[in-house]
Amino acid sequence: MRPETRHSLVLTLGTGVTTVLAVAYSVYAGRTLGKAAYGDFVAVLSLVALCHLSLGPINGTVARFSAQYAAEGALGRARTLWRYVTWRVAKYGLVAAVLAVAAAVPLTSLLRLSSVWSFVVGVAIVYVTLVLAVSRGALRGLQAFGSLSVNTVAESALRLCAGVALLAVWCQTASGLAAYLGSLVVVLFFARAQLGRIWGGHDYEPVDGSPIRRFAGPLLVMTVTSAALQNIDMLFAKRFLVESDAGLYAAAFTLSRTMSALVTPFTTLLLPVLTQMHGQGRRLGGTFARTCGYFLLLAAVPITLFAVWPERIVTLLYQDEFAGAGALLLPLTLMRLFGFLCHLIALAFAATSCFRFLWVYVTGFVVQLVLLSVWHESGTQIAQVGLFTQGGILAALALFQWRSGFGAAASD
Repeated sequence: MRPETRHSLVLTLGTGVTTVLAVAYSVYAGRTLGKAAYGDFVAVLSLVALCHLSLGPINGTVARFSAQYAAEGALGRARTLWRYVTWRVAKYGLVAAVLAVAAAVPLTSLLRLSSVWSFVVGVAIVYVTLVLAVSRGALRGLQAFGSLSVNTVAESALRLCAGVALLAVWCQTASGLAAYLGSLVVVLFFARAQLGRIWGGHDYEPVDGSPIRRFAGPLLVMTVTSAALQNIDMLFAKRFLVESDAGLYAAAFTLSRTMSALVTPFTTLLLPVLTQMHGQGRRLGGTFARTCGYFLLLAAVPITLFAVWPERIVTLLYQDEFAGAGALLLPLTLMRLFGFLCHLIALAFAATSCFRFLWVYVTGFVVQLVLLSVWHESGTQIAQVGLFTQGGILAALALFQWRSGFGAAASD
């Protein structure tokens, strides 16, 4: 069995369990909170995801250089990198979190949230998530995909249990979000213990920070663009649609995010695996094509279900008051498919430290932002704009990849 196939199976299993638990909690929260409060709930989580994915260089950089150090047999340097990045993320992230909380009132008004406490809890979730991203990036780079899967499954299981209990006691958006915060804190310490078992007695070794800084800058641009493409539509829906319509969009948005569960195993393994192959001078095209093929095969299942039974699926999970979300389900799912394929292409380029594709990627996002600023009168209109623009970005990136000779570049 090929290494990427074996890793894909492990990550697919872990991500599948994680997603079932995550969707179960999100659906439970929707049924418990109702349409208006659920719009707040999903909007805050979209903002959290936007911040987390925008700062993906934390995870991606640690993963890439941990993979490089592991390939060189220098686990001590991987341990030093982890300590260095963790300390700085914790320190500077705390400053940013305090500033965000200080601006909570105007930002709550901008997003039309009903409670400032939902925003404050969201800020805390972002902070803990970013610190945790360092340890998960190290697990990813060291290709400890089994440990990484256990960590994410534990987070979702704890969140579901805590969330059901909290919403039973206090049925508010902030209490539902607090379950995310509590589970993240627990698995943060769990991840540190997992890493301790991997590098064991390896002492800290000095690390040259220059190549790390050169890599992190363009990776930041890449991940901010990916994060914005995946979440900006929900923020527009929350800002411009009436509460009930925003709640319907939130339900369809949440279900379409099942695509995230299907692509996560491949986005997790692609960067470290291709980085290692590139360092060994091996061709990358075959591995990349198989990875995309596995994702498309899995994606065919929800796309077919959402095309045939959209309203039935929505009402089964969310009850009749969310039935109107069915019309949005297929276009939003196809939009996620296009967006995640774009992200896979971006990761493949990043593995070779080639970021020339960014001018295509960033330009495409700017076009989507401009179009959404003009057309946002209904959920259908927002979904159509996203579907059109992200399909165009995917076509442009695929053409750029083909013309750059990506498949043979690693062996030159």
